[in-house]
Amino acid sequence: MIKMIYNLNEITLDIDVKYRSKKAKEKIKEVKDAFKYIPNVKIFKRKSSNGNLHILIIMDSATLEEHFFIRLYFGDDIKRIQNDIKRFDKGLPFNRLWDYKFEQGKYKKAGKWIRIK
Repeated sequence: MIKMIYNLNEITLDIDVKYRSKKAKEKIKEVKDAFKYIPNVKIFKRKSSNGNLHILIIMDSATLEEHFFIRLYFGDDIKRIQNDIKRFDKGLPFNRLWDYKFEQGKYKKAGKWIRIK
């Protein structure tokens, strides 16, 4: 039997709003405010390869339920969550964000992670 180890402490959000939009700034503030009194939480943002917002939350610990709850609560892409639940059930890696995408014959690269908390 293969034992799969998942890093539930890293929670990624794929938010379908443009990186420099007012909605992105509001979402970043919402996430920062929610974790401001929790020690040892680090939060990062970056521009996705499609120009949208990615958020990375790193915590000391999180259960599987907390992991998916946080993603649902903050509006992570619902299809991404549904697919990740299926991946988890099959013992496959989940909670992935792509650094590169290949579309229309060209590679598109996501931005660098920027720490915001």
